[in-house]
Amino acid sequence: MEDINRVVLGGVLVRDSNFGYTAGKTAVATFTLAFYSSPDKGRFSKKRRSVIDIIFFGAKEAKWSQLLEKDKQVVVEGRLQQRSWVTREGIHKSKTEIVADLVKSIN
Repeated sequence: MEDINRVVLGGVLVRDSNFGYTAGKTAVATFTLAFYSSPDKGRFSKKRRSVIDIIFFGAKEAKWSQLLEKDKQVVVEGRLQQRSWVTREGIHKSKTEIVADLVKSIN
């Protein structure tokens, strides 16, 4: 069986997005999306707020600057990616993020 790595997530931007370019001159937008997980059916369950970082390659700043502002609701479709690194202090860190193929405003 082939692995499947697809994510569709809707939520609200925590802050305005950041725009930049890769070394190969590809436009890239990064932003953080907040979403609420559905509560379990347990007696003491409640909704939990979670956040995840999004990377969107090919975004043109002029087109996306208004879409990717704080408090905007968006739907993101893409794949999960996990990165790991060692800090200058020798601490091992890792991060899971979504590399988006599609970003669409819902408000």
